Amino acid sequence: MLKLFLRLYVMLAVAISAFILGLSLLPDFLLQDTKAAFFQRVYRGTVSLIQKELADQPLETWPGHIQRLQPFFGYPLDLQRLEEVALTNRELSRLRNNQVVVAKVDGADYVYMRLSDSPYVLSIGNEETLSENARRVTMGTHYLLLQELGGHPQQTWPAIIQELQGAFGFPLALVRLENVPLTATERKRLYQGETLGIDKGKATERYYVPIKDTPFALQAGPVGLPFIVKAFDYLVYASLAALVAIPVLLWVRPLWRNMIELDRVTAAFGRGEFTARAVLPARSVLAALANTFNSMAERIQRLIDSHQTLTNAVSHELRTPIARLRFGIEMLENAPDEAASARFIASMDADIEALDALVAELLTYARFDREMPPLQLHREPLGPWLKNLVAQVQEETSPVHLECRFTLEQAQWQAAFEPKLLARAIGNLLRNAGRYAQTQVAVSVAWMGQDVQIQIDDDGPGIPIAARERIFEPFTRLDTSRDRSSGGYGLGLAIVKRIAEWHDGQVFVMDSPLGGARFCFRWPGSTLPTSGNTVSQQQEAEAVRQKS
Repeated sequence: MLKLFLRLYVMLAVAISAFILGLSLLPDFLLQDTKAAFFQRVYRGTVSLIQKELADQPLETWPGHIQRLQPFFGYPLDLQRLEEVALTNRELSRLRNNQVVVAKVDGADYVYMRLSDSPYVLSIGNEETLSENARRVTMGTHYLLLQELGGHPQQTWPAIIQELQGAFGFPLALVRLENVPLTATERKRLYQGETLGIDKGKATERYYVPIKDTPFALQAGPVGLPFIVKAFDYLVYASLAALVAIPVLLWVRPLWRNMIELDRVTAAFGRGEFTARAVLPARSVLAALANTFNSMAERIQRLIDSHQTLTNAVSHELRTPIARLRFGIEMLENAPDEAASARFIASMDADIEALDALVAELLTYARFDREMPPLQLHREPLGPWLKNLVAQVQEETSPVHLECRFTLEQAQWQAAFEPKLLARAIGNLLRNAGRYAQTQVAVSVAWMGQDVQIQIDDDGPGIPIAARERIFEPFTRLDTSRDRSSGGYGLGLAIVKRIAEWHDGQVFVMDSPLGGARFCFRWPGSTLPTSGNTVSQQQEAEAVRQKS
């Protein structure tokens, strides 16, 4: 289970990490051109006015003029030479082509626009940078500190800072400007008198305030953020990882138990325990697989049982005709005259015909015992179809009389069935009834609720209640005689049962009004009969009672 859990968890973690990474990087990448077009539209008029003012001035005076304009703007405005702008090669290439570039500077969006074909690039801060935020947050404190230092000689500043240190919860220091560890751009801004915030949001966060007209700057920090603030993002990610792990574990655990159950059942089935079946909850994701396995196991077990039964029955059924053939051959060798020889030959020929009939019956049963063929259902009236089938079978059951007993209205009832298969099933039932009837066999139809039922009655000896289920098993015969006049090989009714199952129906036996047995072949009908054609509830209850 651990391997399965880890595999799923790692895949989910990778997917979520890719999503978070994409969420943080893709918007800037995908929206860069859109934002550039937007800012160009917004600042186009302003830049055109600036360029108009600069057009009549010498190139070297442009930076100073921009500095004079800065107080009139509510956002940072700066002018840099193209080669000094800290951008990527791709962004610099866009600037050289007079395209607008939007880039992140100290956590804020900055817009860069080249002024005509000059070597200067105008930068416009569209958002507040981290440094500007730091200056705004700390400017009051810095002002008071500088005021405190301004009233004393410069050589006393270190002592004053040391004295004030006790009132502050973070370090204070006086450092020389050239010793401050800054980048070239940051150092330039510091020399221009800006307050700088370094490592914003980190444990080393600190601030530098240049002291005017001195080589010194006041350093405040490192502030030393609380651990919870520094590690908050990581704690969020860890919580997300735990939240992902819990449902994955809850999903994997029952899945793993179900897989172990399937493994146990398949192993048992492989060892020859053909009754082994997988029992999984219906809500399990492997329930469909378990049902498929059970269906396969059921089919395999049925095929094995059928093969075993077939092998035993074939060996048993073949012994009698083969023994008679061997006996006939011995008698033929010692026949006293031609009449005796002809009699023995005729008997042997009958045994060969019996073997041929047995083989044909076995092949038919084997074909019906395989997978269900695709049913080509047809809807047609039952009356004419049954009359035609009864007429065909009548020749084989003489002198027993077969007749159809249904009204003209009943003869028009329609149902959907596979004609060839149903003809095989009803034909087998008719032949079976004709074999045991004394004088007559009657065929009728009835509707049992939503099901249509064909009933075959005979006036024979009937079938004991205890044997009414068993006779539909292959190679089962109630008579123990091997006399060919007593019937076939016990496969006909097994075939009938299989055809009934293919029609989502059933076949069963009950007592007949004629005194013998009534075989009922029932399956779902496709058309309900008109009023008055449905059998009564009492008859239906009696039929079910006798069947059970």
